[in-house]
Amino acid sequence: FVSAATARGWTCVVLNARGLGGTELSSAYPFHGARTSDLCALVDLVAEAAPGVELVGVGYSMGAIILANYVGVSGTHCKLSAAVAISGCMDAVANKGGYSSRSLEPFLTYELKQNFCTGPRSTLLAKGGVDLSAAIGPRVGCIMEFDAATVVPFNGFDDVDDYYRHMTLGHLGKERRVTVPLLHLHACDDPIIDCDTFAPYLSGGVPLPPNLYFLITRHGGHVGWSEGWMPWRKRWAFQNR
Repeated sequence: FVSAATARGWTCVVLNARGLGGTELSSAYPFHGARTSDLCALVDLVAEAAPGVELVGVGYSMGAIILANYVGVSGTHCKLSAAVAISGCMDAVANKGGYSSRSLEPFLTYELKQNFCTGPRSTLLAKGGVDLSAAIGPRVGCIMEFDAATVVPFNGFDDVDDYYRHMTLGHLGKERRVTVPLLHLHACDDPIIDCDTFAPYLSGGVPLPPNLYFLITRHGGHVGWSEGWMPWRKRWAFQNR
């Protein structure tokens, strides 16, 4: 996306989540999905460095969840002109225990265990009250179970549902505080975020502000939308457009 956007003459700023991508933590608090303050700090910094410039946020998967949540949390103080959440989630509570928890998530959970429960971060989690032996053990096989074993106790959430309510836009009235155009791009066959969790917002069952938009495609998978017989030639072209 950065390559496609810069080719159009746009300037891109990429947020590297705290403690990830090989960076060292400067505080005692590692990444978790409900924190919007890091994104807020980045947007404020860019807005100050480029006054008057239109700022648009684009997030993918967990980044889409955090971006949408930030737009709701910041409300009238949001300094973005618009935002696009690609393969994100409005309601992580409703998305628990789906197909992905038995298929894709065991592989992702293994990587989470390696990233957070071994090495320097493991000491940090242990000091924060996390039982590392339980977190890295065989009983933790999906992301929800990993979150319950690590993120919840370390950050003082009541339980995993409390964490997921703070993490996603569709809870605590945050969806009603969206003040800038926010588009959710999602596919019906997304194997990680169940498209059915968007149903209450699409059916009118939940009152929504007029600048919250949804583009739901029949196919596309999770951050996919491949095109043509040789999709590697047009990698992610649809979502980039």
